[in-house]
Amino acid sequence: MEVLRTGDIVEIKGAYFKSDNGLWFIRRAPGDADWSGSECSLLRLCKDGKISRRANNRTFWPLICFVNDRDKKAEAKAWNERNATIRVRTDIESKYVADYFREEADKADKTFRYFKMHYEFGEYASQKKALADFFSRVAERIEMESKAKDIKNVSPTRQINPMCKGCSNLFKDCQGSTEMVWTGCVYRNKKI
Repeated sequence: MEVLRTGDIVEIKGAYFKSDNGLWFIRRAPGDADWSGSECSLLRLCKDGKISRRANNRTFWPLICFVNDRDKKAEAKAWNERNATIRVRTDIESKYVADYFREEADKADKTFRYFKMHYEFGEYASQKKALADFFSRVAERIEMESKAKDIKNVSPTRQINPMCKGCSNLFKDCQGSTEMVWTGCVYRNKKI
């Protein structure tokens, strides 16, 4: 089985309830900062990579059934253990997922600053700071993987100057230079 990491876009197939099938991204995984769960928390994605706003847009992996009928719950659990599969998808646009983690990092950082200012840096504040740092690292990893995927997908007939490969503006504000003689660029913005 693949290792599931926070920020990965995954596809679930073969679930008992049709609403559990589809594209999701891993919001939290075991071992994450400020997460004590033994399962992954998932948020639903639309086919274009945007985060879904529909009512039942959260689930867990392994799938958990939330129904009142005890028999149906047992049947669904057994079905999911036998048939439900999850796989990481790398062909889906991850920009919106990275934006989600940037927003979560900002929220946690604001909470950290509030508690630091008003309550003299208690344990809760330090947990929020660790969470903000974790979400920032997840967003950076997603953006780096997306950029690496974009560089790999560049047409073989269109070679990009090696100086462009470490630039944070590549494929955002700039499509990269094909001129191989240049060694400096006024638009170059190194990653931190």
